[in-house]
Amino acid sequence: MDKEMRILYGAQPAVAIKKGGLYIQLLKTKEHMEKCGFHIDLNDPWKDPAPEDYNLFHLFGANFSTNILGTLMKDKDIPLVVTPVFFSKHSAGMLRMVNRSNSLLFKAFKISTPHIYTKELLDRADKILPNTPRESELITHGFGIREEKVSLIHNGVDERFYNATAELFVKTYGKKNFILYVGYIGNHRKNTLSLIKALQGIGVPAVFIGPLVKTPYGELCLKEIAKNKNITLLKPLPHNSPLLESAYAACDTFVLPSLFETPGLSALEAGLAGAKIVITKYGGTRDYFGDEALYVEPNNIQSIKNSIVKSLVKEKTNTLKNHIRKKYLWSFIAKQIEKIYRSFR
Repeated sequence: MDKEMRILYGAQPAVAIKKGGLYIQLLKTKEHMEKCGFHIDLNDPWKDPAPEDYNLFHLFGANFSTNILGTLMKDKDIPLVVTPVFFSKHSAGMLRMVNRSNSLLFKAFKISTPHIYTKELLDRADKILPNTPRESELITHGFGIREEKVSLIHNGVDERFYNATAELFVKTYGKKNFILYVGYIGNHRKNTLSLIKALQGIGVPAVFIGPLVKTPYGELCLKEIAKNKNITLLKPLPHNSPLLESAYAACDTFVLPSLFETPGLSALEAGLAGAKIVITKYGGTRDYFGDEALYVEPNNIQSIKNSIVKSLVKEKTNTLKNHIRKKYLWSFIAKQIEKIYRSFR
């Protein structure tokens, strides 16, 4: 069934509500795989898919919230492909020890930890598609997964960001050459409070675009933003918004000082639009941005501040822009995924 393969996609139950990078990654994979001739369905929790209807099930995320969906699909004898989106600061050796201890705890006392659910999915998967070499190493050496089951597939990015211009954002908001952050405001992993504090005293306008998380941490972010007249807070923009790509092109430096990123879709988009990048050093970001970004220690506010100041005095070049265009456009990434899918014919 060369051009008639049917594939089912799944993720954690709240993926469409939460949105974010994984949501975009799933939908963009679907879009580009359909262009390659595949029939893609999104899993409906109110429907029981028949095994004969699908060549494989592609699960995005390997954790507690996706474990039961992946294992039940595998129980139906539908081949399982997993994009884990996994990160740990532990070394592969330490992770291996943790997994062994977890296994013993569960067998002896039925005590479960998050890694148990990830390992079960990875063990049962027919193919695993990590986003970074670091993630690949953790999967093979930390979880003990055979290397032949693992294929590195980088995150893709839309070429439209390469052609972005600043005019629309400048016309709409009257701002250019600012510091930009795009993402959840008040999400602990995104480390927005540290970013807001790092911006104090820099004296350059900053723009935050994204939804506010209604938590005590989110409220702290709002209080800190109110202290800095240079920060403009804008509501989230749809991913397909011309204003979003224009914001990337209009800014001087894009900052993503998260606790970790794998590798940060918004940073890829901003880099492709020509922005200078300041980003967390954790999660495989260096594998994507190489020497063309500045890397921060997310738990150190001074590290974030210093890197932003250093970035602001650097000249913009097209080196990162062209690097991302050469390696990470969806037109290139889609061909790699297509080859994997077709191996299940």
